[in-house]
Order: sequence, then C-alpha cells, then structure tokens
Amino acid sequence: MSKDGRIVTNYHVIRDASSAVVKLPDGAFYDVDGVVAFDKARDLAVIKAHGQNFRTVTLGDSDRIQVGEEVVAIGSPLSLESTVSNGIVSGIRDIKEEGGKFLQVTAPISPGSSGGPLFNMAGEVVGITTLYLKDGENLNFAIPINDAKVLLSANSKVKGFPVETPDPLASLGTPATPNTEASPSVGPNAARAYYKKLYDAGGFSLATGVSSVFVCFNDDPSVQWFFTFSIYGYDERYAKAAKAHREALLDKTKDDSEAWHTMRSIEASQPGVDFIDDDLVASADVVFGEGTGTYLRGGGRMLTETPYYKGVKEGETYFRGTQTGDLWTSDHKIVKDSLSFEPTTLRYLMRVTDADTTLVHEVGSGACEKIPHKSD
Repeated sequence: MSKDGRIVTNYHVIRDASSAVVKLPDGAFYDVDGVVAFDKARDLAVIKAHGQNFRTVTLGDSDRIQVGEEVVAIGSPLSLESTVSNGIVSGIRDIKEEGGKFLQVTAPISPGSSGGPLFNMAGEVVGITTLYLKDGENLNFAIPINDAKVLLSANSKVKGFPVETPDPLASLGTPATPNTEASPSVGPNAARAYYKKLYDAGGFSLATGVSSVFVCFNDDPSVQWFFTFSIYGYDERYAKAAKAHREALLDKTKDDSEAWHTMRSIEASQPGVDFIDDDLVASADVVFGEGTGTYLRGGGRMLTETPYYKGVKEGETYFRGTQTGDLWTSDHKIVKDSLSFEPTTLRYLMRVTDADTTLVHEVGSGACEKIPHKSD
C-alpha cells in the first residue's frame, strides 16, 4: 500500500505468528519488520516489509461500490499463488457481530485467499478478501478498503507480532458460522490433511514433461510440514528421441514409433526420473545453478525438494545425486543439506551439516509415496 512497505492483510493471518516474510510475484522475499496497526474487530492488520521503493496499488472508494459491479480477486487459495478470479458484488451486508459492513462477492475465495486484494474494473483496490460461506455457493465476503484506510493513516511505530494463542474458531468462515474446517488442526496426520486439501484442489497438477512427483511425510504424525520432490536427468538418446517425436507431431508423414519406444524404454529403465531434452539442459545453469548443464550431461541427477508448512509452499532446494546413488546433497555457504532414500521402501532421512563446526543435525525422517495423476 506504500513505497516504504506497508501491507494490508487480515488480522487472523498474522495473529499467531512470531515472524513472517513477504513474497512478491517476481519471487523476491522480504522480511517483515513487524506490525504497524491492527483492528481485531474488523480482522485487519497493517504490517511493514523491510525495504523501500516498493510498487504500490491504487486504493478506490468502497463507499461508492454498487451491487452488480464487476470485481476481481487475487490471492493464493490453497497455496496456488497469484490466482485470479472474477465475479460481481452481489450484496453489501452490515453484520454488527463482525463490526461493520462486508462486500458479498461471487468471486471465488478459499483458504489462503485471506488478506488478498479485491479490485474494481478501474484497477483500484476496493476490498480485502476474508470470508467464505463453507456450505454456500459463491457466497464470499471482503472487508471494504475504506475500513483499512484508517489503519494506513496511523503513524504508529512498528511493533512485534501479537502471537496469540491459536483459536480454532478464527480460521476462515462466515460471520455467523465460523468455518472450523478451513485449516486442519494440529494433531495426528496434520501434514497429510494439508496435502489432501491441496491435492483435491489440483495443487499438484503435473507440469508438461513431468511424469513423477513424490510426497514425503514425517514419522511424527503431529508435524505440520511435508515436502515434495522430483528427479531430473539427461540422456542423449532420450533427447534425440524426444526431438524426433516432436518433429513427427508437426509432420504427420514421419513415423515416430521408434522414437516413442526409445523414450519409454529409457523411462522404464530408471523409474521416477524425468528426462529433459537438449533445450532444457542448455538452460539448466539458470534454473539449478552454474555448471548444472555439464553435470547433467555427465550422467548426474538433480532433485528439487519443495517444503510445505501448513499447506504453504516455502521455496525450493536443489540437490545433486548420481545415477545409481541414493544420497543427495545440496551445498550452501553456511550448511550442507543431505537427503537419503532407502530405495525399496522410499523411506527418507534428511540431515543438515554445519559448514563451520561440521556438526550433523537430523531434520527428520519418514516415508515417501508417488503423487498419483488425477486420472490414475
């Protein structure tokens, strides 16, 4: 909302936090200095990202909104980042129990949408998406932006996070009936519950060229994080066959049966590995780091590990491994990560080694499984 990094979100998004980071659409991360102001009754909070010269959005006048007006919501429902949905303002509700007016909209809102902007057709922010009716259809709510302008005008000093005791009724829901099912509670199989919500929403739809993605859960059933991984490799015969296959798709006079059988044969010989073609291996240095292209051409393998905490994606780590080995390593300036698998049961063990002291810390262990295609 301001060049110095003031950001509006819902209070319930940050109320249990002791720290936070802001991720922009270009992938840049910024630490959050703290909370500038909040209004618990209206479920609003203003936080301050560390930095200057941020790009800002334009604020509209929510008092001028009319029923039937078109609106667009942007958010990360179920961790699906930068999701855009449209609809109309279907009502303006005055809900005294929740402290004031709400904009009822048909633009879809799901867990993870909280705190997102609601735009009018002029590109102005007119609301903050916050609630949805669990058992209703297209019954979603946003807080009018004018309610947040009061907090934005405050000259309060940056304070620490509230760190409240978690309240199971404070997750997304309706003003009259809080949705206690919006976020899985802490307890047995918490991580799997978050994973299932993402999977059911299509959060693990496989990208083009990716055939295998695996998910791993910790042995401790109360742990709320899990991670996914994919393995990438290069094979010259596969790359040539893939090129011939693409050419045959464009030129129907060409027979691609030999190329197709070569690709399937190589994939069957190393299940779980996604083979990349010459175009992708040429750009591997940009994606995975300098020297990766040469490493892959020499028979090396790359593993991308993506952690999720409470269903929210938290970056990626790239590991290097060999064609036959079950140990994967990733070097940083401070620590060295290692990830090992037992090939038959796909049990994993993750360790971190301190670069200065060489002390090894076990991060976690558990079991992995292949994420099924929706058609499986």
